[in-house]
Order: sequence, then C-alpha cells, then structure tokens
Amino acid sequence: MSLYDRINKKILFPAYLGITRNVDLGRLAELKKSQYLPPEEIRAIQFASMKRLLAHCYRNVPFYRERFDEAGFHPDDFRGEDDLQRIPTLAKKDLQQERERLIAVNIPRSELIADASGGSTGKPTSFFKDRQRNRLRSADKMRHDMWCGWEPGESYATLWGAQREFDLQPPLKARLVERYLYRAFGFNAFDISEEKVLRCLESLEKVRPSMVVAYANVAYLFARIVKNRGLDLAPLKIKGLVSSAETLTPEKRAAIEEAFATKVFNRYGSREVGLVASECRAGEGMHVNAENVVVEILKDGRPAKPGESGEIVVTDLWNYGMPFVRYRMGDVGVAAGRLCSCGRGLPLIDGVTGRTSDFLIDERGALVHGEYFTHLFYGLPGIEQFQLIQESRDLVTLNVRPGPGYLPAVLDPVLEKIRLCLGGSVRVQVNQVQKSLVEASGKFRFTISRLSNDHFGAATSLSTERP
Repeated sequence: MSLYDRINKKILFPAYLGITRNVDLGRLAELKKSQYLPPEEIRAIQFASMKRLLAHCYRNVPFYRERFDEAGFHPDDFRGEDDLQRIPTLAKKDLQQERERLIAVNIPRSELIADASGGSTGKPTSFFKDRQRNRLRSADKMRHDMWCGWEPGESYATLWGAQREFDLQPPLKARLVERYLYRAFGFNAFDISEEKVLRCLESLEKVRPSMVVAYANVAYLFARIVKNRGLDLAPLKIKGLVSSAETLTPEKRAAIEEAFATKVFNRYGSREVGLVASECRAGEGMHVNAENVVVEILKDGRPAKPGESGEIVVTDLWNYGMPFVRYRMGDVGVAAGRLCSCGRGLPLIDGVTGRTSDFLIDERGALVHGEYFTHLFYGLPGIEQFQLIQESRDLVTLNVRPGPGYLPAVLDPVLEKIRLCLGGSVRVQVNQVQKSLVEASGKFRFTISRLSNDHFGAATSLSTERP
C-alpha cells in the first residue's frame, strides 16, 4: 500500500465521508456489530423495522392502503413472519402502472432520487428511492465489501458498465473524488477488446487494487485472456473479487479464481432494493443483508423448505419514499435453512438464477457487454419486455412486448444508440411479440448472440481496437 493510500484510508476518506454524509458511517459501525448477533435478535430487528414500514405504508402510500384494505390486512395485526403471507406481493407491472400511487405523500419530492432498472424478466421499470435510503445502501455495500478483506479508503477496481464515448461523462469533480478519495479505478465493460483488456491488466499492476468488483461474465472473459496469454496476476495480491449482476456458475468461479489468484465472492441484488445477499470468506452460501431487507423464497406461494428452490421476494425495510413490500424479483433461489460457520447470525440463501446477458460483437470486432443495452430501456414508457438478439454482424433483432401506452416512436433514440454502438452498417429489426420472453426454466436473457457458441473462447482472439 502506498503512502497516499495509507493517508487516504486513515484521514482523507473518513473526513470526506464525515463532511458529505454520502455514507452513513454510524450505520456501518452498527452493521459490523449486528452481523454477529444471534439469529433471533436479527429477526427481532427485522420485525421492528417491518412493523414501522407497514404502518408508514398504510398512513402515507395510497397504493398500499388500498391493497391492505382489499386483503383485510392492517399493520396493527402484524405479529411476525407468518403474517407476511397476508400481504399481497408487489409485481413489476405495479411499478409500471401505479408508480405515482406508490410514492409516499409525506416525503418531499426533493428527497427522492429517480432510478430505473431492466429487471430480471426484461421489464423496464422506473422508481424512486429516498436520500436516506441511498446513504444506508452505501453502508450496506461497504460492510459486505469488507468481507473479502478490503477496507474503506483502499483502492479497488471495477470491471463494470460505464459511460461510452457518445454519452455524457461525469463532471470532473466527481471523477476526481472517485479516483483520489474512493480510490476507484474503472474498466468500461460496455466496450471490450483484447487490447483494452491487456491495457487494463497493465493498469492493475500499477494500481494494485485491494479488491475487484465485476460482472461475472466480464471477469470470466478476463480470466480466459489471462489463461490464454499465460499471464500471472498473483503478484497483484488482490484480496478478493466480488462477482455480481449475473449468474456465477461453478465453471466461471473456478476460472476467475485461478486467473486472478484470489477468492471470488458472489453477490446478489438489484437497483430496486439494493444489496440483497453476499458470500463471506467461508463460502457456504450468501448471507442475507437482513438488517435492511427481508427475503422470502416462495414455492407455490408458501415458504420454501431448506433445499427447495422458489421465487425470491424481497422487502426493502428502509426506502420510505417509495416502499418495496414483498417485491417479486423475478429470480429463483434456494432456501438454505442453516447458519454459516463464520459465526454471523445473518440467514443464508443458496444459488440464485435469473438474468443473463451475452456479449455482442460490433462491426469492428470489439465486444459489447449485454448490460449496456438494458440501460437504454430504463424509464421508457409502454414497454412490457425487451430482448436483443444478434443474428449476424450486420443484423440484430429487437423483440419488444408492448404494454399500455406503447408508441413505436419511443424506440427511436434506442435504435439510434444501438447503431451507434454496434456500427452504422448494422440493421436493427424490431419485432412486436405478445407472449412472455421468459424461458420455461424461469431464466431470462436480455441479449443473445448467435455468432458463436463460445463467446469467451472466440473473444480471446479478437484484436480489433475501437477508435
């Protein structure tokens, strides 16, 4: 660790957070202690938070007051986990159709932050989170990041989605804060070629990040290139690699750990409800972020038994501005029903399956991560589901399942950016579909490439540089 990193970790970064309050450091201290509480005490914390949230929803959120009344449920009747089944679940279509009625009337709009998500089933949704919840989310993430050995103020690298060359760049001040205080060094996973991966690896040698955070498929792509090139990343002494946003298979985990010479920590969450669960160093499952969310795994509408897979339903305990109560994530998980040997009392869930994205290849041969295309649909009205399929280098098919209020013209800026991203010679064919695009297995693929059965193997031979 450099002298600057030590000064930043001990003095500059804590001082910056204390002034800006971007991260609730008091909350972080609480979470570091509460994770080791006995399970019954953690459940008591959840119960008290859920009780307050439900009362707030009934008093201040028109959508929930109506739903609760229709179901014959009143927050005063809530006594524990069994009563959750009396509360109707929240679907993505509710966010799309009832967004304004889901906003709390007692929270000023100035305290709300607009956000959007592609969701796990290809249904774009826009929503709000209140500023206090945003600060709490940052504390959640820091606690779970620390499980891999990283400490706040230490450098880390992200192999993540970033603004492409034709989008607006963050202000200079924001970039300086990210680089010199948060010590974050980013690789643009939306624009990949082998040359850029190799340059990134050279940068990692200089930065020597304590932690790497990456899309699962991007980390796997890096791993394939590292192996094919015979590179050795062990001297970087990376403490851990956090894999998120995509399904992490055992094959990918093994390849990533071998290439980066470090342990991989799987993570699950969403833009709507934040961090849901993460692995610790014991690697015996993913610990639920239980002081901040309640996770249910439902099999045919009932709580799944240990070892059973079921639909993941999450309640965000702290977003009072636009509450998410029993939100159906669109993903499938496995109930664990056991505790981890690490000593934490946080409950565990096992494997999660949901959204997957193929890389697409632009006209010059560079790779584009599928997540880039999902961002184009954030906040677009009238679209029930979307999916992009690359048929060939010069043809992609955009499947759109229209919803209420859909107008074809809403796709015009999306089509322009797809062409700008993949190349001017690429033709985009729009198909309107009426049935769900979710596969029978429950998985959903936002982007599909028909160019190769082994995108990662093919990608390692690409050498074309984007201008």
